Amino acid sequence: MLAYFDSLLTLAAFADRIDEVTAGMAAALADTTARPVTIRQIAWSEAGSAEQRDWSPAARDALLAALHSGRPDVFSLNLGTPDDEKHWHFEAWRDPFQPAAALSLSLSPTGALWEPDETDDAAERVAGLLLAWQQPLDLCTGGVTYDRTGPHLSPWDAWYTMDHRISATLTRHRVRGYYWWNLLTGGHLARLGGPRALGARAAALGLAVLPAGPATVLRFPGPITAFADDRLSAVKEALTPVLIPRRYIGYSGYPLRMIADPGTAFRQVPPRDPYPRLTAGGGPLPAPED
Repeated sequence: MLAYFDSLLTLAAFADRIDEVTAGMAAALADTTARPVTIRQIAWSEAGSAEQRDWSPAARDALLAALHSGRPDVFSLNLGTPDDEKHWHFEAWRDPFQPAAALSLSLSPTGALWEPDETDDAAERVAGLLLAWQQPLDLCTGGVTYDRTGPHLSPWDAWYTMDHRISATLTRHRVRGYYWWNLLTGGHLARLGGPRALGARAAALGLAVLPAGPATVLRFPGPITAFADDRLSAVKEALTPVLIPRRYIGYSGYPLRMIADPGTAFRQVPPRDPYPRLTAGGGPLPAPED
């Protein structure tokens, strides 16, 4: 169960929301796993120098001081059960060279944090968590998927060889992929013709459009475990105007929930060659306001 989302807060403003983030994650885990949950570890880095500490009041204060300084380029929190290695990883990246870039955020599990029969409830709870964070964290985009990548790189980022710090310069008007659940804000809706036009297009594709305060959600109306490839293709079709223009280059990792572009394949592997061949380059990116 993976979530990728971007925040327009500064690091200092985000520091004032840390307790809200950890409380929301702890409540979501407690609701969906019925196991005791605690904050286990925090980490941050500044220009290559890394700090990693077990959770304590002093460690929390040190993290807050670092964020208020505006210097860290990445920070993370791990929540989990105290008796095993399963945990939920929150990670945030800042591009120090692009002041207008959003904070690139992700939620990813380590280990089988949710059992198969907990998956659908967990997906709804994670989506609800992003909705609860939309205004406090000033989220400009977000997605929830059931896939296998990891922190920071969304499946779309990984598939199209896109650095998530670069996509974070574009997410006021673009999205980082197409998923079971997708959070859209003003810049996206303007490109999509507004909520009413999006709703009509979504209904024709068997998808749902829901109001979410100042934002809008496009989602598959059923559970995430019933989200078949034809519905994934429908979401891609609905969101094509807000996807970052990017040609497929090549991908050799774990299979992802992606719909291959025309003329490409998941893997083109010559006989006796374990690696796919690279195809044409990714092409230029749009300007941030485009």
